[in-house]
Amino acid sequence: MSTNPKIFIIASDTSGGDFIGFAMAEDGTGLVSCLSSSKIWLRFDMGLTSNRHTDDYKAYYPQGYQLVDYLDATDEELKADALFVNAHEKNNEEEQFHADQRHM
Repeated sequence: MSTNPKIFIIASDTSGGDFIGFAMAEDGTGLVSCLSSSKIWLRFDMGLTSNRHTDDYKAYYPQGYQLVDYLDATDEELKADALFVNAHEKNNEEEQFHADQRHM
């Protein structure tokens, strides 16, 4: 089992049938996002089955990292991963902070 920090790869679908992928660090920082036509392409585009975004991930975690493929995870599976839940909560706090700053 890897002791490297995790980068969670998650997705949401769009009303048009495409998928938006997000890479989120353990501290909730969003690292990469992209729009893909299928989850197969999304895995490639996000670097799960290719070397895409390796430089982005290495820039954030230069000592190494572990990609976690949560593209097909259920809500229950996501909620069962305490590290993911913590990262997601931090990400939401950061998004709210930036939204509040835009409205000042």
